[in-house]
Amino acid sequence: MLLFDTWKWGGKVLTAFQSLQYGRVAAISFDLGNNLQIGIVSIYAPTRNHKTSETDDTSTHPSMKITSNLVQKILSKWKSLYPNMMTIILGDLQETVSGLNRDNLGKYRCEPSQDGVLSNLSHSHSSIVRDKNPDITYVTRFGKEGARGIDHILLPIDDKFRDLCVGATIQRDVGANYFPSDHSMISCSIRRAGQNNNCSGYVKTKFESRVANSEKI
Repeated sequence: MLLFDTWKWGGKVLTAFQSLQYGRVAAISFDLGNNLQIGIVSIYAPTRNHKTSETDDTSTHPSMKITSNLVQKILSKWKSLYPNMMTIILGDLQETVSGLNRDNLGKYRCEPSQDGVLSNLSHSHSSIVRDKNPDITYVTRFGKEGARGIDHILLPIDDKFRDLCVGATIQRDVGANYFPSDHSMISCSIRRAGQNNNCSGYVKTKFESRVANSEKI
């Protein structure tokens, strides 16, 4: 769920919300003012084995490869329209950053897919929560067959954007607080280039007005 208050933040939506690949890929971008533009691509669990295609009805391709191609098309379009945009790719990518034991535990240990999102973004983005917490075991999904760090928030490998990230955490106990989940919650905080708009005026509520009327009666 993404909530954006255009009035308070003084920004605007740059590109309309998109939902692709049967809802597994969603994208939207914003202009927050002060030369800060942010594009967000959200991904939900592409798989290695499932074969379906929404982009080419004449053939079938692995879902993971389709997802990666869609992400590349979105980023390419944004780069053409808004070359200084900060692009964030996040979600359950079903991939780990590496094959190290700290990222892969148990039966599901495997190397990153060559057709996956992580592989195609390895030269432009990195997993910021993992980068900001180098001393912890990066595991975000648990299960009987093992545990893996498959959830990521990918930020550009660029110093001008990295300075905007002021916090990135992994919270193991929060994921299941609101609904059943075998994933940890990961989050990062982005610092705006300018201040929020302020609302000026005086406090007046209908409740006070009704009380005054009832006293007159």
